[in-house]
Amino acid sequence: MMNLLHRMGFSNRKPKSVENKADAEAQESFVKDYRALKQRKKAGDTLYFMDGVHPQHNSTPAYGWIKKGQAPTVLSNTGRQRLILNGAVNIETVQAVVRDDETLNVDSTVALLKTLEHKYPLARRIYVIVDNARYYRSRIVKQYVKGSRIRLIFLPPDAPNLNLIERLWKYFRKVVLYNRYYPTFAEFRKACLEFFANLRNHRAALRTLFAENFQILSAAQPDNFIWNEYIYPISGRPETRRAMEVLSKGLS
Repeated sequence: MMNLLHRMGFSNRKPKSVENKADAEAQESFVKDYRALKQRKKAGDTLYFMDGVHPQHNSTPAYGWIKKGQAPTVLSNTGRQRLILNGAVNIETVQAVVRDDETLNVDSTVALLKTLEHKYPLARRIYVIVDNARYYRSRIVKQYVKGSRIRLIFLPPDAPNLNLIERLWKYFRKVVLYNRYYPTFAEFRKACLEFFANLRNHRAALRTLFAENFQILSAAQPDNFIWNEYIYPISGRPETRRAMEVLSKGLS
């Protein structure tokens, strides 16, 4: 059965967790508008993807190549301390502005926007793509943006897949957190902040990750999958009929 599935183009993978309100049409519309914005923005204008991340002071076990018969371990911490990082990334220059804040709220959002304006004193417009967090739509943030060179662009609801800064956060975790142990919170904080301070050392890898190949996610269930428990079906069960339906479509 498994050989047959391979020949038909199936691979054994886990499904991606998707918000139950993900709207594929809205995501496609955003990508279209985004590409149009990149075409019409003036020379000197800049564009950032913005979001926060909350790395916890604990080791994160991750896959690696391990010799058979060995069982390596990684030390862990018992505390629940974490950093609150508020950041924005320019995927064209592979530059990021990251703040170590006490919380993510209206004040930290305005502070980060001010930092972006200070960084680009000659830019006519600074476009910032954000999700629909409440503080981005707050009255105070709206008032600040109205009198600034910042233009907020909102992602569709439940579409973190379109926020390219998520790729930076994922790479950050891989480099700084996976299979690494930091005895003290101070050492953990130092390692995190040094990563972003020396982001230029990772520019080649990040340029690849920031390729604008947006993945469109839908809450609709696909009809061309077979879960592992269906591979060895029991005659007469509903999943047996399901597996056979998928196989017949692939063979037709």
